[in-house]
Amino acid sequence: MIRGKYGLMPLLLAAGLLLTGGVLAQTAGTIQVFFERTQSANAGQLIFENVLTGVRDTADAAGTGFATAGDAVLYFDRETGLVMRATPDEQPEAHPFMQMRPGDTRIDWAASEDGTWIAWTHTSGPSNALVTETWASRSDGANRGLIFRDGPRDGIRAYPLTFSADNKRVYMDYQPDAIGLIAPYRQFAALFALDIATGAATSLPGEAGCFCGADIFDDQLVRLVLGSGGFDVRTVHLRTEVSHLISAPQPESFTLGGDVLVSPTAQQAVYVLGRRTESGGRETQFVLVDIPAEQARPLGDVFLEPLRPVAWTSDGNGVLLVNVNTQGTWLLDAKDGTLSQVAQADYVGVLD
Repeated sequence: MIRGKYGLMPLLLAAGLLLTGGVLAQTAGTIQVFFERTQSANAGQLIFENVLTGVRDTADAAGTGFATAGDAVLYFDRETGLVMRATPDEQPEAHPFMQMRPGDTRIDWAASEDGTWIAWTHTSGPSNALVTETWASRSDGANRGLIFRDGPRDGIRAYPLTFSADNKRVYMDYQPDAIGLIAPYRQFAALFALDIATGAATSLPGEAGCFCGADIFDDQLVRLVLGSGGFDVRTVHLRTEVSHLISAPQPESFTLGGDVLVSPTAQQAVYVLGRRTESGGRETQFVLVDIPAEQARPLGDVFLEPLRPVAWTSDGNGVLLVNVNTQGTWLLDAKDGTLSQVAQADYVGVLD
């Protein structure tokens, strides 16, 4: 999961990225990462921007799943079949220990919020008998080990989401393979937790649920659930197991939903509702969840573009979005719902 620890700096103007006034970063010295598509949707340049000095480094990259993990960007290069690791001072190179093995059909990973741990899954076998092995280690490869083996399952694979706040558990999902690969938003079917020390698997409260959106940050789970007219929201604090069901707005004909993103304060969340247009496009309505107040409300207008949230600003006042069809980064104001483009390249995240 990509977290918005910091906002966008005006220093990005020097790199030609910023189009409008940015959101000031809260911590100096942070390196923000963007991906500029230059050849195709999956090929271009990674841009590393130091918000303290304004120094910019770039690296050619081609792949999918670009996400920050500690001090590096990780992604999967489909042409070589390698998991790649990119940092500001070096060209991308193969990850030193997290790679597909003979017989694997896919590899997935998730880093802890502090970047000190990483978990990954090896999926193998035919679609009607998928086997998943889950591994975890410190980011430097120490304490590496197999913690869970699951399957064979018909069309179901285990999938890592994130870590608990104390890095002792990995939050996972039993992901329906075929549907999960084509779903327009991030959705999950049956969330559970793996104890790194023992490998014990425990279903999260209320699971299994619908194949609906969810996110976890600082042990706060925000989960979409099917309501009488669409989606409602269930919140669960996974340390205390205090749970609330929040009645959410149900805009007419918005039958798609997902891409839940919990804020860095774990006090708010945002998610996306979508509907198909007669021309085959997709309209977007965002919903803001106030977790302590147990309230949800529409955020902004219905946007005529397939926008997706990728990060919160650190103060919780805005959400960074990318557009499936158009390169760039947009800022959605979490108070009044106004939308403005802030960068010409796609926002990836920040490096620790």
